[in-house]
Amino acid sequence: MYEELTERILNCAYKVHSKLGAGMLESVYQRCLSYELTKNGIKNETEKAIPLKYGDLYVDNAFKIDILVEDIVILELKSVEKFCELHQAQILSI
Repeated sequence: MYEELTERILNCAYKVHSKLGAGMLESVYQRCLSYELTKNGIKNETEKAIPLKYGDLYVDNAFKIDILVEDIVILELKSVEKFCELHQAQILSI
């Protein structure tokens, strides 16, 4: 169902990675990927705040999505040497 969109996102990500290579800050990759997505006609929002409701408590900015694409795909960017359990927890909690 989302194969075409996923392919377009990946193409943009590959382009950014090919041009920048490894070792940049996550914020640099985020801005460049958002630029590529926009340039390719793909709607995206960076640093999208996601609320959390816990009983009567409402937390406006409980989570921040690195990039939300077309209101359906969440991109969580990582600029690390090795993916660890903490990164996995971040992805699963969104």
